[in-house]
Amino acid sequence: MKTILVLGAAALQLPLIKFIKSKGYRVIVVSIKGDYPGFSVADRCIYLDVRDSIGILSEIRNEKNIVGVITDQTDIAVPTVAFLAEQLGLPGNSFQCASTYSNKFLIRELCKQLHIPNPIYIRAIMLADIDLEECHMSFPVMIKPEDNQGSRGVYKCYNWKDIELYFEKSKSFSRTGYVIVEEFFEGAEVVVEGFVYNGQYLLWGIGERRYFDLKDKFIPSQTIFPACISENMRRELLFTEKKIHSILNPSFGMIHSEYLINETTKEFRLVETALRGGGVYISSHLVPLYTGVNNYDLLLKCCLGEKVDIDDIKESFIPASSAYICFYLPEGEIKSITGISQLKTMAEVKKMDLDDISVGMRTQPLENKTMRLGPIIVGTTCRKETESVIDRITHLLSIQVLQSDNKIGRIHWL
Repeated sequence: MKTILVLGAAALQLPLIKFIKSKGYRVIVVSIKGDYPGFSVADRCIYLDVRDSIGILSEIRNEKNIVGVITDQTDIAVPTVAFLAEQLGLPGNSFQCASTYSNKFLIRELCKQLHIPNPIYIRAIMLADIDLEECHMSFPVMIKPEDNQGSRGVYKCYNWKDIELYFEKSKSFSRTGYVIVEEFFEGAEVVVEGFVYNGQYLLWGIGERRYFDLKDKFIPSQTIFPACISENMRRELLFTEKKIHSILNPSFGMIHSEYLINETTKEFRLVETALRGGGVYISSHLVPLYTGVNNYDLLLKCCLGEKVDIDDIKESFIPASSAYICFYLPEGEIKSITGISQLKTMAEVKKMDLDDISVGMRTQPLENKTMRLGPIIVGTTCRKETESVIDRITHLLSIQVLQSDNKIGRIHWL
């Protein structure tokens, strides 16, 4: 059978794996060992880190029918996908292009060259590298690893003592050993989802993000399509997307970008851009629900070297609305859960990742994106209806947690 190599076996890769199998392909899945659902549906499993490009290449040397290499919703596998595609002579992006997308410093440097609104930044491997005055940067500042994901190692610093406190913590999440210190820009976050094919940029949509109300932690609680932004800001973001991706010029691929926007000052900053679909099922569920287009079908065709017509895809758009909502619980022991059966009856609820939540479970403090609970995926005909459905969900689902002070804690939606 013709075989597709998929990098990643976690829940967010499962929709892609299932889609490929539904098309009649044999699937080899690569990931470190763990309780990952992709392993259970794969035809062969390779238990390696998705960044171990040489090890993976060695493992597949006797596979004769690999016709494509693919991943989604994860940054760290993107360079390996490009490397393997090049080595196997398969359609893909250059390793240099993929590596640039996966490195925050390289993206910052490119934005500076292109005069794309970009936070002022410093690349540092030691504290002595950080000179805020020289860069005309003032507190507060953000510190983050230059090449990680999931908001791990990201901190807001109000003074030099904070930088000293968080520097090594942030650095521990960086594979290169470098961190980025950058200005803090006051604004709302939006995500811009698109697709690039042979130099053409296709905008799927712009989504609005909401955050948990946690001091100095920047963890999204919801992403809703479409975003409520001005038409001028929408045009600015689209122009910026086309500009940066025309320079990076990937052969094909999903594009996920994050921006901070300030409608009052008419300013924006590019936070990051990645050569993959948005996580938390944005690419697998939210984009199709919002556009009516199966973007995995498009991605697979490109991966196989088949031609696609971007103009035809644009014509097939059926604009609607979609969202994911996550939550977290206070630290303690779950004592009761109600409302799940009612959520299952709601036609607008398209998917729920709640099976791992059970009475008796111990909950942990929310430290990064990967520790959010959910998501619950919503699809409706318009933004107003989506907001109404989210309101119903937050009233229906109830989880009570017994905390260490013997008080009962409940769900935090925002």
